[in-house]
Amino acid sequence: MTLNLSNEELIRRYQLAPKSDYRIVRLFRDSGRNYTIARNLTLAEAQEHCQNPESSSSTCTGKTGKARTRKCGPWFDAYADK
Repeated sequence: MTLNLSNEELIRRYQLAPKSDYRIVRLFRDSGRNYTIARNLTLAEAQEHCQNPESSSSTCTGKTGKARTRKCGPWFDAYADK
């Protein structure tokens, strides 16, 4: 099946599509280091990640987050645009 869409329809669909222009950056307080850990996220996806308690050393309860905190000191995840 082939879709024959006009340029106007293609532009309209592109403009309505969720934008994937965000990334998650993990920041470490003591070292000042930061790493991009996820890319091409929508704003809603990025906000959802950062609202998760596991996205910060001060609120995480999982083994991985606790181990990261012991090894690297305080950290948190933030979102940024590309």
